[in-house]
Amino acid sequence: LTHEGLKYTLDNYAYVYVLFYSENDTSAWQPDTLDIVDELFNVSSVKQVTFNDFEFTVIAEDTAIFFVNVDDPANETWADIVDVSDGQASRATIPVLLEVFNGEDLSWFGPYASAGKNKPASEKLEEVLNTLK
Repeated sequence: LTHEGLKYTLDNYAYVYVLFYSENDTSAWQPDTLDIVDELFNVSSVKQVTFNDFEFTVIAEDTAIFFVNVDDPANETWADIVDVSDGQASRATIPVLLEVFNGEDLSWFGPYASAGKNKPASEKLEEVLNTLK
C-alpha cells in the first residue's frame, strides 16, 4: 500500500469507502449512485481533509470515502483489484464500491444485484447515507 492518504484513513477511521466511478461512462447503473453521493455531500458532518497532499472526504466521525475516477490513465488497472468471487461484487464495472472495516475486512459492491453477490453499490451507499441522517 503506497497511498499515504489511504494508509492514514485505514489507521484512523473504522469505515473507509472507495468509490470507483467514471466521468465519461454513461452506464445506466452509475447515475443513481452518483445521486446518492451528491446527497452525502449535503450532510452537515461532511468535510474535505488533506493529509500529506492526499485529499479524502470524511462523512462521519468514523467514516472516510475516496473517489477514484477510472478514466484517469493512472487508474487504468482498477478493475484488476475488484473481487467478484462469491459474496462480493457482481462485476468489475462502474460503479464499484469497496468497504474496508477496521482496516482489514473488505467487501465489494458492484453495479447491480446478482445471485450470490453483495447488494449494488447504490444500495450500500444509500445505507451509509441513512445512518448519517
